[in-house]
Amino acid sequence: MKKCILLSRVSTQQQTLEQQTNELLRFAKNLGYIDSCIIVIEDKESAIKLDEEHRKGLIKLKEYIAGDKDINSVICYEISRISRQQKVLFSIRDYLKERKIQLIILKPYMELLDDKGEITPTANIVFSLFSTLSENEMMLKTERLQRGRKQKKSEGKYGGGKILFGYKIGENNMIEIDEKDSATVKKVFNLYENGMSGGSIAKEMMERGWIRSKNISSAITLINRMLNNKRYIGINDGFDTQYPAILTAEQFYKCREMTDQYIKRGYTNISFIYYSQGLIKSKENGRVLSPCKTTCVYGMYDPNTKKHMTISLNVADSLVWQAVKQHKLENANIDVKTLRGEMTHRLRIYRQKIRTEETEMQNLSKQIERIEKRIIEGKMDEYKGDKMISDIQNEIIRLSNFIDKWKYETESLKEELKNATESKLKRDYSKIKDDTEIANIIHNDVDIIWMSRTDEHAKYRLEFHFKNGQIRTYIVKNNGRARKLWDEQGNELKFDFKERIKRKHY
Repeated sequence: MKKCILLSRVSTQQQTLEQQTNELLRFAKNLGYIDSCIIVIEDKESAIKLDEEHRKGLIKLKEYIAGDKDINSVICYEISRISRQQKVLFSIRDYLKERKIQLIILKPYMELLDDKGEITPTANIVFSLFSTLSENEMMLKTERLQRGRKQKKSEGKYGGGKILFGYKIGENNMIEIDEKDSATVKKVFNLYENGMSGGSIAKEMMERGWIRSKNISSAITLINRMLNNKRYIGINDGFDTQYPAILTAEQFYKCREMTDQYIKRGYTNISFIYYSQGLIKSKENGRVLSPCKTTCVYGMYDPNTKKHMTISLNVADSLVWQAVKQHKLENANIDVKTLRGEMTHRLRIYRQKIRTEETEMQNLSKQIERIEKRIIEGKMDEYKGDKMISDIQNEIIRLSNFIDKWKYETESLKEELKNATESKLKRDYSKIKDDTEIANIIHNDVDIIWMSRTDEHAKYRLEFHFKNGQIRTYIVKNNGRARKLWDEQGNELKFDFKERIKRKHY
């Protein structure tokens, strides 16, 4: 007894197949096919995005025909149910013709083969016309859909795709500022403006759980994209979607200018933390002395005078930290309430970092369990699985070391907080070893450092302007290993020199 295949398809999950399939069943039974001789293929998939070899419905169609010689016809509701791509339609046409299998289209009605199993000239013309109309119809729909989405995006509405970090979809499908994530965006720009590198910011954000990334490299990518995205100040910058502004244009372009200066100076470092980054400026022309890890200096080139101004990176960072510690010591009359507030805030940050790393360790342990299960079930090669487990275990060890570090910092701070009394306290800043914290303290206190030449070679005047309005001037000399420091009156001072980085020789 001969059999037929009913090919029923819709393109989205929201559409229903029931009406289409029922009409095909009624037609097949009118042709004399009984239930046991009717094969129904129902599928929900795109007919324009997927090629023939990726269409599940067409794969099933060929499998049934290859395995059952009694199949003599394929019935579809309309030609677009097979595909909206002409190359796919003609491929299926030739496939059925070679096997003498009739193709019947209900809307509009047509039969592909005549009684001899051949395609008539009329059927060939009709099939070509229907296939062309089907593809053109989808092209028009796609264009209308794209125009509609573009219009929505220009009005600030969600029009599909991934939402930019810092935003959410609100009422009436409008894109709104997400309070939590936008605070992270502002924090990133504030830290960058204060001299932290993209790598240091990414590390800080990950440790505090403010951004979730697979590794530090992807986190740095996210931060760099954030720092260069004009949509955060309400400019489309070549995109369709209109986002409300999170940042001021002044802050955004200031950060962009800083980035351009780093690029011009060959600054590509992402992990080393420069204490004085963005603070030291030439008093002659106002240009920033940018850090260079290769030559181990802060430097600036004046195109007008064609002169360079440089200072040893180690000397500058050592002096800046010494000056800030001295400034803190002289301004240590902080009441206990303020001090305890600062210390409590730091405790919250440390605990937040510990929770973030512990959560990540739990996730990694679950990954190991899943891999071991797949190895036992024979779904994964044992060698490959062991390699993956080894990599994850190394990451767990790294996270464990971070947790130990933050727990130690937490206990030390708790002890310091415990000793806070109603008397005036002076914090011992010499005990601080964390570079990120040192850089933050420096940038929280120092507004700008004006650098100018003196009459003597390799001897510079650095004028510190602190944010509380105080000004302090130092004279520093760095000639080879001869490092000396004087105050403004010419009195020699002790220089707490720290060699943070050594120059590379190539």
